Amino acid sequence: LPICHVRSFPFEEVYQSIANVLAASAAPLRCTRFFYVLAMSSTNDGSKGGVYSYDELLLRRTAWQALPPAAYLLDPPPARPGTHWSFHSPNCLFQCVHMFDKVRHCLNLIRKYEEVRGHRFSWVIRSRPDLRWSSAETEFPPLESLP
Repeated sequence: LPICHVRSFPFEEVYQSIANVLAASAAPLRCTRFFYVLAMSSTNDGSKGGVYSYDELLLRRTAWQALPPAAYLLDPPPARPGTHWSFHSPNCLFQCVHMFDKVRHCLNLIRKYEEVRGHRFSWVIRSRPDLRWSSAETEFPPLESLP
């Protein structure tokens, strides 16, 4: 599961919901690997996310206890202007470029992990770590039934 933002991720109700609802629904936790590309503060983020600032130690004491990282990148450099056509798209605006750039970084972490181990993942699920998942409201089909 690639995870890209940190806003409320260290809150127990958030990371436990990811572990108990999202991850456990996808596969047994022993078979699941977690990859993170996290902006650790709101410095380069828009005002929509509020103000936050965390450090790696907090993640290790909280969320990473339940969802240990297979690989991670903290505070990736911001995307450079003009590196992708969407940077100037009126439908994307400036902020979504950073989000997709983090997804690109995360995919690179996943590919390196697969290459080193000589094994490809069957499924990759992308989720935001600042969402609280509710088992009463979330139903996932078996992954093998998806195209």
